[in-house]
Amino acid sequence: MTAATKSRRIWTACAVYVAVAVLVTLVVGVFRQSLLGAATPKYALVPFGPVLSMFTHMGLPLFLVQSLALVPFIVAGVLWPRWRPVAVLGFLAAWGYIGWTMADVF
Repeated sequence: MTAATKSRRIWTACAVYVAVAVLVTLVVGVFRQSLLGAATPKYALVPFGPVLSMFTHMGLPLFLVQSLALVPFIVAGVLWPRWRPVAVLGFLAAWGYIGWTMADVF
């Protein structure tokens, strides 16, 4: 695999991450009243991960900082196919941890 191909794959993976984040943001935005109600248990918000930061006073800057924790897993999954399962697990663990901590804000 050439350097240009690796670079293109990394950018494509990051673009997919941004697309998923935008999609999840739209879902949270549409169902915000039912999702963020007073009776919503904390674990119900965990799957939304760093997207929850888009609905705080920090918004996009906080989302970008939290996304920095996820980018290494994206890059590792793209560059080293043998380690892809570990990268996916790391990504999901980081996403869940960010969701768990952000759920405290709501």
